[in-house]
Amino acid sequence: IGIGTTVTFGSTFVRGFTGDVYLLDPANVIVNSNSFLVAGSKLQASASGGSATVTLNTPNVFTGEPEIFSNTTSGGLTLNVNANQNDIGILRTRAGSTLTINLDSSVTEFSCRAQNNNAGAWLGSVLINGFREGVVRFGTSASGLTAGELTLISTDAGKTIVVGADGYLYFDTTYIFSSGWK
Repeated sequence: IGIGTTVTFGSTFVRGFTGDVYLLDPANVIVNSNSFLVAGSKLQASASGGSATVTLNTPNVFTGEPEIFSNTTSGGLTLNVNANQNDIGILRTRAGSTLTINLDSSVTEFSCRAQNNNAGAWLGSVLINGFREGVVRFGTSASGLTAGELTLISTDAGKTIVVGADGYLYFDTTYIFSSGWK
């Protein structure tokens, strides 16, 4: 999707191909369809720097756990999440890049179930705005993120977060982990 372009995928859009979607900065994508990315595909911000924005207005626009990659050398990819997403695959960031996830207050699920300890998947930072405990999930267990990946996540609340036994993120001041939640 080209430089300076805004593209809207309407409610009647049905994805008929399995290729990747590349965003050249500053691209802006608005998704009102429920079939934006499918298994084996990737949403990737350009490697040239700058930024791109994707706004997800419809629940579960991804099927089969596709990959989302902020591949910029500076700047990054912003996901405006206005509806639940429970089938995201792996999130990746390149060194120097930031993946910003803006969660609307109505969102109760942002799940990257395929994440499960993908060492090296994150080299850049991840910022979660609108963070609430038990909404964002990486993998299906406490090993969904490496310790290094966890240190690269920040929230607008400014508190340290931990991964629960179920893969969901919580504030470290809320839970104490010792072979299970107590």
